[in-house]
Amino acid sequence: LPSLFKGVNHVFDQRLGQRVGDEVLSTCITCSQRADVQTDCFNTHCPRPFVSRRYVQCEECAVEQEGCCNFACQHEVHTRSRQKQHQQTLKQLQMQLRAARHRQKQRQRTRDDVASKISLQQDIASESLDSDMGRASSADKAVALQENEELLVLLQLEADTQKQMNEAQMEVEAAHAQAEESVAEMLRAAALAEQDSPATPFDASIAMKANSRNAKKGVVQEGRVAKKEVANEGVAKEGVAKEGVARYRMDQRNHLGADMDASALYAERFTSAEHPSLKEVRERTAQQLPGRTHMLSGAVQGQLLGMLASLSGARDVLELGCFTAYSALSVASAMDADGIVYTVERDDDVAAMARSNIAMSPWAHKVHLVQGDAIDVLEALHSACQEEAPTQHALLPNLPRVLPRNGFDMVFLDANKKQYSNYFKMLFDLQLLRVGGILVVDNVLWKGKVPELYGLTVDERHERNQQLQRKGVMALVEADKYAEAMHAFNSAVRQDPRAQVVMLPQRDGLSIIRRIS
Repeated sequence: LPSLFKGVNHVFDQRLGQRVGDEVLSTCITCSQRADVQTDCFNTHCPRPFVSRRYVQCEECAVEQEGCCNFACQHEVHTRSRQKQHQQTLKQLQMQLRAARHRQKQRQRTRDDVASKISLQQDIASESLDSDMGRASSADKAVALQENEELLVLLQLEADTQKQMNEAQMEVEAAHAQAEESVAEMLRAAALAEQDSPATPFDASIAMKANSRNAKKGVVQEGRVAKKEVANEGVAKEGVAKEGVARYRMDQRNHLGADMDASALYAERFTSAEHPSLKEVRERTAQQLPGRTHMLSGAVQGQLLGMLASLSGARDVLELGCFTAYSALSVASAMDADGIVYTVERDDDVAAMARSNIAMSPWAHKVHLVQGDAIDVLEALHSACQEEAPTQHALLPNLPRVLPRNGFDMVFLDANKKQYSNYFKMLFDLQLLRVGGILVVDNVLWKGKVPELYGLTVDERHERNQQLQRKGVMALVEADKYAEAMHAFNSAVRQDPRAQVVMLPQRDGLSIIRRIS
């Protein structure tokens, strides 16, 4: 009999899961894209109740929020880290003060010994001895003065550090209050979503038990939040939204949701302006998918992709990973009238939005959307490229024309990161990228995790993995797997004699690969 289980079957308190199917049945609490990694918040002081401690988060959001369930908890982690640094500094200063006071006492004992010797020898002391003693006394006074100055400096540093400690404590309390407010808002939103969606009697009973426990523990404490309004100023510096959900502004935020640096802002300002239709796509994406706007290519990268297509004279372009069609339309806008972009998207909801964006653009006749898994679509494209007349395929309905037998002129890869090595192998082995063609690959540095992870030794990576697992932050454990897969892909491309590659640190890392044989 076929199994009735799908996706990942979790046991115990959701810490152990066994994948029994390829289905992804849950969504990320931050960006709402499909994900099935059960994780715990990296913030050890997270105010989430025990029954809601585990949650689903995608790898990208885990990296952006550093393993925390929301940006408020991430801010609290940073604040507590600064407090810990102040504590360590204060401890070091106190040790230096004790050492300085000890040296003072030792110097005082020495002066007392010298004074007693002088009193015993004053009857028999010669003028030369008096002169030597005078010089010694002067040297002692100079050393004592220097030690007093050092002691005053240390005391001032101690006072300043203690003041910083007090400020840090206030910031920690404010950050925790904001985290409580943010978590409470997320739990209320989740409860409303459960009420709106159909639930089984079993789900309803579980929800009733959870609500009862939450009520007893006083999870949502509006009064406590009201008393700590001082949180707002400190939290605002970290870019924490009151709703607990990041609202990315593409004109001021980068792909990680952080403020763009001056160089990136300058580059965007002095790059050719994006077409109004592309701007509309970006704005519609920000409005309808606010937690996933960072997945867009961005204005500068979109212009770069269009320029590469134009300079290479590309007539047939393949894109794996369409999202809302911003990059596909950017390429299509730069191609000649007979150019076509074949773009592939697996997510049904995102594909529907992409179709709408394509239809509303002036380049709708130059973009053909294929819906399905990229591996299956590549196999179907390989078969279709061998045919001399357009025929109907299950995954490739209504092809606009015969596909190129020698392969595509340009391919843009921005799909499942763990499959990058397989995509690369299929594109080259199945002749889907022609000799002389260009393969552009996004996210080759993947949130900066690839160089960060491989700056560590094997033992250090293992220890890091064990620490994350002990804390239950499985989303970051999964994110490290993405970084490992990306490093394997980068290594494979670098060692393949058929490819010439240049890696650019643009946004999340962009590799431009030319097939030379």
